[in-house]
Amino acid sequence: MTDAAQIRAPGAVAWHVGDVLSLVMGHDVSPRGTAATDALREHLLGTVKRLPPGMEIVTNELVVEWLASHFPAMEWFTDADRPPRELLPQWLARRAAEFGEYLVVPPIPLDVIADYVARNHASGGVDESATSSE
Repeated sequence: MTDAAQIRAPGAVAWHVGDVLSLVMGHDVSPRGTAATDALREHLLGTVKRLPPGMEIVTNELVVEWLASHFPAMEWFTDADRPPRELLPQWLARRAAEFGEYLVVPPIPLDVIADYVARNHASGGVDESATSSE
């Protein structure tokens, strides 16, 4: 749920719970479609248009982390939780009752984006310890 600090955060905008869950889950459950989730992603990342090659995946991870930090109960939703298309309206109604229909989401500060990209670009955007064969 949102708190007073989030509502007053510069640039904070209310987004449908389905828009937010679409980015968290990695599957479109927004009643407004992918255009809304693309707009939310752009809102979160601001005007960051030119990223080093391969950084889009890294920034997707940052977006999910940012949303999970603001809405911790959503962290556990995955693509496996998506409902069949015919049950989407009922599923979204339950999520709206659980989290609120519209959620105030502040954009990710540019310094946070820059730091995240710099840390991940230095390693090629891959956690090298996870790919080590040793």
